[in-house]
Amino acid sequence: MKKLLVVFVVSAVSLFSADAMAYQVKVDEDTYANFLVMLQARVQSLEDGAPNGTDSSFDVNFFNARLSAVGQITNEVKFGLNFDPVAKTTLTTGADSRLADAWITYDFAKEAKVQTGIYRMAVSRLALQSSYTYILPDSPIVGGPRYLTNGLAGFRDAGITAWGDLAGSTVRYYASIWDGQYIPDAAGGPLAAADENGGDTTGKSARLVYNFLEPEKGYGTAGTYLGKTKIANVGIGYFMQDYTVGSITGERKTYSVLTADAFYDVAGVTVEGAYFLYDTDKGGDGSKPSGWYLQAAYLIDRFQPALRYESWDADAAAGDYSRIVAGVNNYLDGQNAMIQLEYLMHNTDKEGATVDRVNIGSSKDYNDIILQLQIQF
Repeated sequence: MKKLLVVFVVSAVSLFSADAMAYQVKVDEDTYANFLVMLQARVQSLEDGAPNGTDSSFDVNFFNARLSAVGQITNEVKFGLNFDPVAKTTLTTGADSRLADAWITYDFAKEAKVQTGIYRMAVSRLALQSSYTYILPDSPIVGGPRYLTNGLAGFRDAGITAWGDLAGSTVRYYASIWDGQYIPDAAGGPLAAADENGGDTTGKSARLVYNFLEPEKGYGTAGTYLGKTKIANVGIGYFMQDYTVGSITGERKTYSVLTADAFYDVAGVTVEGAYFLYDTDKGGDGSKPSGWYLQAAYLIDRFQPALRYESWDADAAAGDYSRIVAGVNNYLDGQNAMIQLEYLMHNTDKEGATVDRVNIGSSKDYNDIILQLQIQF
C-alpha cells in the first residue's frame, strides 16, 4: 500500500505542485521518489529576427520549464516523469503543456534491463543527451531530432528498449522498437501528408557503445561531466522505419539514419564528434543528406570556454550550410546554477534573400547571440 502511495504522490505532485519538488518521498531504502524543478531562461539577439526582417530582435523568454520526478518501487522497478508546463519557447497564448518523458524500467541485472514509455531514442549519443548538460545552449542542428516528427519533445518516441552493459561494462547495447509516426524529408521537415505511415509500421533502432574508460551511468548521457569522471567511448547507431509514398496504400519505402560518434571527458577536457547519414529511400532527389559536428570545451575553475563546428551536405543543388558556435559557461553551482553565453555564425552555401531559421539550408547568413540562465533544484 505504501508503494502505491508513492506512485500516487509522485504523479500528483509532479503534475500539480511545484512547491513539493524540493522534497524526497521515501518509504524505505528501496522505495522512494526524488523531485526536481528545472528552468532555462534566455536573453537573445537574433540578426534580422524582427518582424520587418531587417532589424535584429531582442527577446527574453523561458526556453524550458520542467518538473521532474524519478524514483523506484523496488530495486528492480524504476520510473521517471518529465512534465513541461509550457512546451513552447515563449510564454504565449496557446503554449501547451506536455508530458515530455514518462518511463518504467525493469532493472533485472546490469546486463539486462527493459524500459518502456515515452523517452529519448537510443540512436545517437546526442539523442540520449540531456539538454541541461550541453556545453553550448543549443545542440548541433545536423544531428537534430530528424528521426520522427510526431509532436513529442525532441528525440523522443513511445517504445520499448532492451539495454545493458556487457563484458565488465566495456560494451553498452540498446535494441528498441518504437511506435513510429511521421518521418522527416531530406531537409529534416515532415514529409508530405500523403507520405505518411499508412501501414502503421514501427520504427526500429539499435546502438552499441564501446567504453575505453569508465562506463556512463543510467540510460542517457551528458554533454559534460565537469571533470568528475573519466569517460572515453565510441558508439554507432541505426534507425529505420517503413512508410508509403503518395497515399496510405502507396509504394512502401524505408527511411533510415546511420550515425557514429565519439566522446572524451577527462580532467575537465570535453571533446565530442559525430557523423549522420540520412536516407529517405526515394532515390535521385537529393534524399541522402549527411552532416557532422566536432565540439570541445575546457573547464578552468568554474569557467568553461566551448567551441563547435558543424557541416551539412544536403546532397542537392542547394541547402548546404556550416556553423561555428563559440561560447563560455560560468558554473555557479555546477549544472544546478549556471550561465551560458553563445555566439553563433551561420553560413549557407547558396544563401537566400532572407534569414530563415526553420529552413536554414535556404537562409542567408546570420549571426546570433544567446545568453542562457539555468537552475535545477
